[in-house]
Amino acid sequence: MVAATATLSVAALLACVGATCASESCPDSASLLAVGTKNTSNGAINGFTWDGKCHAVEEGGTLRENNLIFDLGAEGAPLYFEPQTYAVTDGQPVKESCLKVSDNQITFYAGRKESHFVGNVFNSHRDCHQLVASDEWTFPGVQRRECMLFPGKLNFVLEGYLGVGSSKVLLRIAQGSLLNLATNDWWLSGEQCQRVCDHSCERETAVVVRCGLQCGDFCFVSGGDYRFKVNRRLDGSACDAATLCSS
Repeated sequence: MVAATATLSVAALLACVGATCASESCPDSASLLAVGTKNTSNGAINGFTWDGKCHAVEEGGTLRENNLIFDLGAEGAPLYFEPQTYAVTDGQPVKESCLKVSDNQITFYAGRKESHFVGNVFNSHRDCHQLVASDEWTFPGVQRRECMLFPGKLNFVLEGYLGVGSSKVLLRIAQGSLLNLATNDWWLSGEQCQRVCDHSCERETAVVVRCGLQCGDFCFVSGGDYRFKVNRRLDGSACDAATLCSS
């Protein structure tokens, strides 16, 4: 799908990707990542071409193969992804054939450098109940995470429709560290998503908190540094303790 070609000024864009923007001049949540802009000091929001390619950038840092796995369990149908837009930190390379989707994996070829610009794009028009990180768990009483901390800086963000079989949902998919740690975790968010947590999951010899994201038919659960467990709930039921704790 080709993104819209409308362009905002740099100042207007940076105001709109900030969390406090409420101006009528800002695009709504569904169209924010479809706004094309170039030559910002921190990055750019670009549309994928009709055949899923990026605008190649050969200069800058090291080109990386960034893999995100969706554990589909017993699902017979493969994963698909209909890309719309992406944002990468300024000065980082991007491969023209930047996106590859296999049976259960999305690969994005770009450099890794965190920036507030990309973090703000991911966070824009979201609240803390609409996101989850891939390597997220904690002990009860240490930090209750029904409300997730927003990532301050991220490497890149993609937006598009992720689907399995007849089910699909519009998601933002991003990479960057959780709580400024060294690992490059992955993040999911969606306007139609709701964060759910269970505080009694057993992990080895401890009881921990596990969280997931309910998005339409899907329940996405943290599964590790570069993995989400996917459970389709075609009966409309919410993510339950068995789904959250089994990851």
